[in-house]
Amino acid sequence: VRGGFYYRNPHTRPGVYSNDGGETLLVGDLTGDMSGNCPTDIMIDDNVLDNQRYIDEVANNPDCFAFNEMLPGGFTPNFGGNITDTALTIGTKGEITSGFLEGAYYDLSGTVGYNESRYFIYDTINASLGPESPRDFSPGKYSQLEKNFNADLSKGFDFGLAYDVNVAGGLEWHEETFTVVSGDEASFTAGPLTEQGFGIGSNGFPGFKPSDAGEYTRRNYAAYVDVEAPFTEDFLMGLALRYEDYDSFGSTTNYKLTGQYHVTEDLNIRGSISTGFRAPTVGQANVSNVQTNLSSGVLVDSALLPPTNPIAVQLGGTELQPEESQSYTFGAVWTLGDLFFTVDYYNIQVDDRISQSDKIELSQADKDTLEAAGVPNVQNLAQVSFFTNDFDTTTQGIDAVANYSTDLLGGSSTFSLAYNWNDTEVTKSTDITGEFKVSRLENDLPNHRATLSWAQQWENFSAFTRVNYYGEYQGVHVDYDATAKTADAAVTIDAEVTYFLTEELSFSVGATNLFDQEAEKLDFFDSTGIPNNNWGGKYYETSPYGINGGFYYVKATYTF
Repeated sequence: VRGGFYYRNPHTRPGVYSNDGGETLLVGDLTGDMSGNCPTDIMIDDNVLDNQRYIDEVANNPDCFAFNEMLPGGFTPNFGGNITDTALTIGTKGEITSGFLEGAYYDLSGTVGYNESRYFIYDTINASLGPESPRDFSPGKYSQLEKNFNADLSKGFDFGLAYDVNVAGGLEWHEETFTVVSGDEASFTAGPLTEQGFGIGSNGFPGFKPSDAGEYTRRNYAAYVDVEAPFTEDFLMGLALRYEDYDSFGSTTNYKLTGQYHVTEDLNIRGSISTGFRAPTVGQANVSNVQTNLSSGVLVDSALLPPTNPIAVQLGGTELQPEESQSYTFGAVWTLGDLFFTVDYYNIQVDDRISQSDKIELSQADKDTLEAAGVPNVQNLAQVSFFTNDFDTTTQGIDAVANYSTDLLGGSSTFSLAYNWNDTEVTKSTDITGEFKVSRLENDLPNHRATLSWAQQWENFSAFTRVNYYGEYQGVHVDYDATAKTADAAVTIDAEVTYFLTEELSFSVGATNLFDQEAEKLDFFDSTGIPNNNWGGKYYETSPYGINGGFYYVKATYTF
């Protein structure tokens, strides 16, 4: 994958062209002992290339350097990565035919998965290297290795109830390893112009330093038991317990209690109560990189750091802890002839949720304190974020699904209606999360979502059409709170027709967003008067149906 970053303006880009917002030119002295007497007060005005002082004292002076000589029109870094994803699962399952466990079913499996992202960035610079800077860099790579091994057993036992009681149990062992590999030296090194205010590392995405590199591993094992008991022909209950032990967080025990009751032959009610646990990944605890971010309409360097990094700690970061959750559901299933209808209410409370913090502005006092403590390269950073357990949420909603089957148009038809109402409230947070992050958690997704579909089947043909409804949502662009607004609801339509040439071979033609419904466009100006399309955007990035419009395809399917 490859994509362009934001354009670097040749008058205003900090750390490269100017460090005071475009008033004066950033000029480097190449002599090594500052004997070049290079000017530091050249006014940029409309075009620094026309400034006679720049021409005489910089462009024609071999001891002085400005990036306007090398890149007079600015530059746009091109960033990407080569992603490799590999997984292998091997297992066996069957029935035990003798002994105490005769009639029990077993399932044994092992899975190994590996994902690697090697990054690259082109058409950029390490400004601190001055005219010796390369234009292309290899900033390093991340990789994740996962190993899972499972052993499961299940068997029905006759305890004199309406049916056999099903008892299941199992063991799991899991290991995950997150690795950071450092980039080429030019992508992270602090060059000779560092002390003169020039930025360090490949602009846009500095490489991972050797101090960032490392291998981080965590292991955990779990055991569970699950019992489903039919107390009567109409009443079924289930209880599951899971114990898990992490070598970094200790142990936890969680449960799930379920119940289902047949009120009548056509009406069932069901519900559940459960707890949950999710440990932070080793990647979340150890990831580190620097990228360009938009802050109040200005492009700045923003660092994502481990929460235990000294900079993060000074801003409130602490070692990550697991998330814990409590949830309950209640619903009903109703059948009336060919009509099948379900409705369920759910409520999920999550404590100490793990998420990336708000991008916190570093004051000069913060930078000075950190620099005095020996933290390198801090003067070039404007913002810092880190993963944190800073907030709690309560999510509730309703799922309703209706299906109806009938004969129609010389074939069989199935009509389906699905509706979801979903609401998330942040019940606890601090300034580390920030008000805008809270708003994004609560408002970025539509509260209302629905689909209505019609599937038709004939002997040699099938077809379906689906109408998708997306309710109002919070429109945000470039993660910038001044652009946020309430975007309108929208409807898209999908369709597909399939011809079955043989039992094995079929051909399809179809479309997603058939009528090319556009995503909501940006307001030209935000509430502060800044043009919202300054950064090349046209649509709000939070569009629930994307920004690419219609997608049309043909497809051949062969079934073995």
